Formats: sequence, C-alpha cells, structure tokens
Amino acid sequence: MNSPIMLVIAAGRIGEPGRRPGGEPTARELGRHLAGRSLPSVVTVVDDLVYGVMPLPESSASTVARVVGEVSAFVRSWEGHGVWCAGLGGPGEGTRSVPTLRNAAERTLDLLRASSREPCAALFSEVAVQVALHELGARLAEEGRPPTGPVATLARHDHEHGTDLLETLRHWLRSFGNTSAAATAMGVARSTFRRRLEHAVTLSGLDLGDPAARLDAELQLRLFHPRQG
Repeated sequence: MNSPIMLVIAAGRIGEPGRRPGGEPTARELGRHLAGRSLPSVVTVVDDLVYGVMPLPESSASTVARVVGEVSAFVRSWEGHGVWCAGLGGPGEGTRSVPTLRNAAERTLDLLRASSREPCAALFSEVAVQVALHELGARLAEEGRPPTGPVATLARHDHEHGTDLLETLRHWLRSFGNTSAAATAMGVARSTFRRRLEHAVTLSGLDLGDPAARLDAELQLRLFHPRQG
C-alpha cells in the first residue's frame, strides 16, 4: 500500500506573490524547516506559489496535526519576508491523489489569502465549509448578484447613516441570541446593544424567532459582508 501524501502550499498574500519576491528562498527554507523536524518533503515554486509534496508515515490525526503545526510555525517565522499563508490538502493515498490534494490545498489557500488575518495555515478538511462559502460568495460577486432582504436593508442604512446595525446582528447571531455575550463581544453596554438590535429588527423586518430567517441572514452576512480579521 502506498504511503499517504500531504501536499503543502505556501504563498504570499495578495500583492506579494511567491516569485515577486521570495518564492525560491521560501521554498528552500520551508524544505529545510520540515526536514529539520523529520518531515522530509519535495518543495518547489510553480508560477507564483510555493508547493511542497510530503510523504507521511501514516495518516493519523496526530501526524496530520503535527504537519499543520510545523507549517504554521514556519509561516509565522517567515513573516519578515512578507505575509504568507499556507493551505494543506490531505492526507491522500499514493501519488495518484496529488492532483486532488493540490486542488484542495489551493482552494484553502485562496480562502486564507482573502482574509486579513495574521500569517496562517489550515487543512482543507478543517475549513471545507468556509471554503465553499468563500467560493460561492466569489461566484455571486462575479455574477453581480447583490444581497437582498433584511441584510441589504441594514447594510444600506449603515452606509447612509454610519450605524453598526449589521455588526449588531452579526454579534447576536454569533452569540446564539445571548444578548449579554453579544454586547460584551461588541464592547457596548447591554442596554445599548438591545436598543440597536430592536432598531435593526424594526428597520429590516427580520424575524429573529424564525430559524430560516436567521440562517438566511447568517449566510448573507458571510457571503456579502464577511468580517475581516
């Protein structure tokens, strides 16, 4: 039986592609970093990305987590050479799985590069839903399909009046309706948060008691108004 293979990709964020500058040095140092941790790999630069193909001794969760941790550690240590992210695909069975793993790693990388977080690394299987939402949002944007309903109403009001109603709704949804927790996360008094939420509901007509309406609002926030950082 062939050994599982992990495909590792690291790249600069938008505006800092791998070759311009630092692709070759990054590939070389990533290979050295992994080899120094007894994780041999083949690392190279293709177009503007750094790719690494790594044979694993076995595909246990602990082994995969170790690889992700080491790649993440490298990305963080390499930030003086630009802001880098790494997407990982795998594990897969044998060399025939490499194209599939490469695709998964590239899709993960696209998600990470679209964010404004600190240097980062992620395994596709751990962020697959986020990847799907990111890709759907990109497709809708390409098709020129804008948000609709309550979320669109709140976004328009925030733009025109400088309010934070979308963020109020986002914090309430993320806190599963816990007003106290949402207010704390947003950094406002509970009474202030409640007034803002009531205003958002009155203005938009959103029924917070309807699970389908909550799901629709959550999806639109993620697709059209992703929170950065």
